[in-house]
Amino acid sequence: MPSDKYQNLLEEKGGRGFPHLIFMDFEGNKIGDVGGRDVASFERSAAGLPAPKFDPVLAEKLTSNLAAAKSAMEAKQYGRAIEAIKVVLS
Repeated sequence: MPSDKYQNLLEEKGGRGFPHLIFMDFEGNKIGDVGGRDVASFERSAAGLPAPKFDPVLAEKLTSNLAAAKSAMEAKQYGRAIEAIKVVLS
C-alpha cells in the first residue's frame, strides 16, 4: 500500500521475497541473517550474533511495563516474562 510507512522495509533490509527473516537490534539495524529455514539453522545463526548492549533506559521501560502488566497476568506467565527479559538483558 502506498500509504504504508514500511512499504520499502523489505528492500531496505536486503530482502527479495517472503519470508525474509533477519536479526535486528532495538534501533532496527540489521545485525545478522538466518542461515536456513529450520530450527537448527536459526539457533546456529543466533549463536553467532554479538552480545546485546545493556541499555538502562530500555531496562527501565521494560521494568515499568512489567510492573504494570503484573497485576493482569497470572503468576506463572509473569515468571516466564521475567526470565525472558533476563535473557534479553544479560
